[in-house]
Amino acid sequence: MFKTLMNPIRGLFPDTHKAQSTISDYGKYLQPFYDSGTQALKSYGDISQRMAQDPTAYYNQIMSGFTQSPYEKYQMDLLQQHVGQAAAAGGMLGTPNEQYTLAKDIEPIAAQSQQQYFQNVMQPLQYGLHGLSDMGHLGFGAAQQYGSMLSNIGSLQSGDEYAPWQFLSGLAGTAAGAAAHGAF
Repeated sequence: MFKTLMNPIRGLFPDTHKAQSTISDYGKYLQPFYDSGTQALKSYGDISQRMAQDPTAYYNQIMSGFTQSPYEKYQMDLLQQHVGQAAAAGGMLGTPNEQYTLAKDIEPIAAQSQQQYFQNVMQPLQYGLHGLSDMGHLGFGAAQQYGSMLSNIGSLQSGDEYAPWQFLSGLAGTAAGAAAHGAF
């Protein structure tokens, strides 16, 4: 008899089996995000490991593509010509002092060009690593969200048998509270 009384109350609660199939479909939707995140973190880790394992080799690999620009060559030739003319005028042509002056003046031109090349290569790499990191976080978020939903469904399913009792208990408590305040 009591089961018959509980059936209308049980109808007030959602069918968790339908919710579970919906969550399963949602998991299929999240799977590509999870997979992308997993792959992105692997790529990010591989690149980071190569950079950290031997930074000099990584730098040398990047700089192996560097070539002197025509403008840089023009600047160095012009500087060499001016330093040579000044040294010849002062009678110091071919001396260590001339070589020192030439090296001191050429070094900033070469360093600036190499630094600019390095930045031009590293900036897209930095953007790529940032993107891989974001994809990794997206995959983690998808996995976390799906796990949370599965946990909630599990809680609802374990509470199916007790939900009507909790409802009646709450109803009785509300009625008792109302009676205590003179509502009846």
